[in-house]
Order: sequence, then structure tokens, then C-alpha cells
Amino acid sequence: MSTFGNLLAFSPELWLLAGAIVVFLVARLRPGASTTMVALVTLAAAFLALVTQFKQTITILDGAFLLDGFAIVIDVVVLAAAVLTLLASRADILPGDGQAETVPGFLLLATLGAMLAASAAEMVSLFLALELLAINLYVLSVLARRGLAPATTGLGYLVAGGASSALLLYGLALVFGLTGETRLGATGAAMAALGSNHPAVLLSLSLILGGFALRMGLLPVRWWPRGFEAGVPLRVIMFVQSVGVVVAFAAFARLAASTFAGSRIPYAALFAGVAAIAMTAGNLLAVMQTSVRRLLVYAAIAQAGFALAALTDLKGLGLSALLVFLVSLALGNICAFAAVIAYARFVPRDAIPPLRLQFARHRAGGPVRTGSAASCCSRRPAC
Repeated sequence: MSTFGNLLAFSPELWLLAGAIVVFLVARLRPGASTTMVALVTLAAAFLALVTQFKQTITILDGAFLLDGFAIVIDVVVLAAAVLTLLASRADILPGDGQAETVPGFLLLATLGAMLAASAAEMVSLFLALELLAINLYVLSVLARRGLAPATTGLGYLVAGGASSALLLYGLALVFGLTGETRLGATGAAMAALGSNHPAVLLSLSLILGGFALRMGLLPVRWWPRGFEAGVPLRVIMFVQSVGVVVAFAAFARLAASTFAGSRIPYAALFAGVAAIAMTAGNLLAVMQTSVRRLLVYAAIAQAGFALAALTDLKGLGLSALLVFLVSLALGNICAFAAVIAYARFVPRDAIPPLRLQFARHRAGGPVRTGSAASCCSRRPAC
């Protein structure tokens, strides 16, 4: 079904937009009120609207968006991850946090951008959807916790994200210059007609991969600013490592499969080389960490390398293998950070030995040292 006016296919996204508006209104008119339940109801309504589209392939806005089986699987993963993040975030609110009642609204907007990016089939719509997701992630990293550390690290995240967007935009512009098309299907046909020794094709793929590298978690750039892992709450990192990474891989996979799969450049060798570096470096760096958060982040880099390895087979079962891996990746990241959140109140700092000791006490049935939340927050870098 192809029509310009079929905006009803955007019903899940419209539910998310309406829910975000309601959250912001409630936060404005009733300060201090809990808006998490409003966000959860909104996500449930968006999922029910998505269920009605499971057996359809819908082309929206003359090919700008394509709601197919690939996009539906990613949308289901995104909605489930958003729900689990909201449920886990109720235990991650500490004294001194920012305006927590507005956080679910920005989370809904980020989920909206993620769903649009998953179904984007045109370069302009893809870039705008990714930016909608990224901007709300920047806001969440600063808004969810008060203090100088979140503001400083959020600014570093913004700078790194701006560099990522610039690389991506240059790569997309180069693809447009080579093909004269913005629809991904048409760019693929034009790329296939180019010669194998065309260096601009390989350059465009390298720029796009570099732009997506930060978003897919292949590089630790967003964690480099000093104190990011201490200033940003676990619930935000959980959302970034699940929804943000999954959608980035989905968008890059659709772009690569549509545009570069038919080209004559050695894209498989490029993906394999980057994946091998990410898997090796991520695991080695994770072993060296003493911070729980940084260990999980560097381990996620290695997992991103495994996901990228699936894209070496764009013409075969690579996309199917990627979907299976992304589902397990999102679930694994959420469970890992949820476990850290469960014990975060009971440890004096973000280090592995105290967390291991508390976990051992819990398994042995011994007393759990809770301490006061205020004193723990004053000693713990994670706050």
C-alpha cells in the first residue's frame, strides 16, 4: 500500500507525541506529580496501535518511510525497552535528582525518534529521525540529575554527537552527489552502476560508518568526557545502550543493505575489520576496568562488534541474524543495568568489589547495608 495521505500508519508515533505533551502539561500544572504511569500507558497504547499493522507493508509519504517486517521487529524491541527502562528508573531516583516528572516526556520523544528512524527509507527522513532521538538523549543526560557534573558531561556528549552527525551528513551528501537520489532503493540501483574502482563510494561508506560508530556504540567517544559515567544516571545509560544502539544498528543496516549491497566496493572486508577491532579492544578494555558502569560500557563495545559482523552478509541472512542479535543485546543491556540499579543504593561507590560484596551478602541471606541515601549519595561518584 503506497499513499501520501496514509498518515494513520503513524498512529504509534502519534500516541507517543500525544503522551509526551500530556506528560509536559502534567509536569507544568502539577509540579511533583508522578508522570511515569502516563508514559507507561502511552507506550501500551502505541504498542496496541502497532499490533494492527503487523501483517502489512506500508509505504508512507511517497517512500519516505517504510513500515515492513524489519521495522516492526525493531519497533517492538524499542517499545519494550522503553517500558523496562521506565520501570527500572523508579528505583534510580535519588535525593538531588533533577525534574524527574519531565524525564518520561523526553523519553517518549526519544522513543518517537527511534521508531521513525527504524522505518525511514529516505536519507532526509532518516537523518531527521536520528537527530530527534539524539537531541532528546542529550537532554536526558543533563536533565535527570542536578549538579555540575551532568551539565559538563552532557556538553561533552553534545559535542561528540555533533561530530557524529557531521560525519553522517557528509556521507549522505556524498551519496546524493553520486546518485542524485535520496530514496534508499534508488540510491542502491545507482550505486550498482558505478565502477568498482570508484573511490568516492568507499569514502561515502566510510563517512557513514564513522557517523554511526558513536551511535552504535563501536567507539567509547560519548564516555570519554571526564565524569560522564558519574554524572549521568543509570536509567539514562540503560536507555542509550538499549534503544539508542538498537535503532542505530537498524538504521545503518537498512541504509547499507539498500545503498551499498549492490555496489562493487569491498564493504564486507571493511565491516569485518572494524568489527574485529571493536570486539578485541572492547573486551580487553572491559577486563581492565574497576568501575561497574565502565565495564558494562566497554563490554557493550565488544557486543557492537559482534552485531556489525552480521552486516558482512548484506545479500544473505545478515539482516535476519542482526535482528536476532539486537533483541538479545537490548535485553542483556537492560538486565545488566537493572541489576546495577538494584544494588546501587547499597554500595559506597561505583566500583566492582563493593558491589560483589553486597551481592554475596544477598545470596547468603545476610543483612544488606543500606545506609542513608543522602550519605551514600554524598560519597558515591555515581550520584
